[in-house]
Amino acid sequence: MSTTLVYKFGGASVKDAPALKNLYDILLPRLQTNTVIVVSAMGKTTNALEAILTKKLAGEDYTSEWNTLKTFHKGLCAELFPESHPVGEQLEGFFVEALEALQ
Repeated sequence: MSTTLVYKFGGASVKDAPALKNLYDILLPRLQTNTVIVVSAMGKTTNALEAILTKKLAGEDYTSEWNTLKTFHKGLCAELFPESHPVGEQLEGFFVEALEALQ
């Protein structure tokens, strides 16, 4: 029976583009069959989502918080990938779906 390696990262280890590049450098030589990588929310994303939901449930405007969260993630993608990379379009789709669910 083969062993499965599980790596879990979150918080400071995925807070910004340099941290993500460092994580890549750490993981790349360790990747093999039967490897699972779990990445939780980046930086203060969980807190931002909680603030957005709190405002939504209170009937308050959460546009500013939403735009800040989206800008943060788009900025990370811009630092990590070339402009033509499909991750930007994928991220935009995720934000569209999330906003539809929130509304």
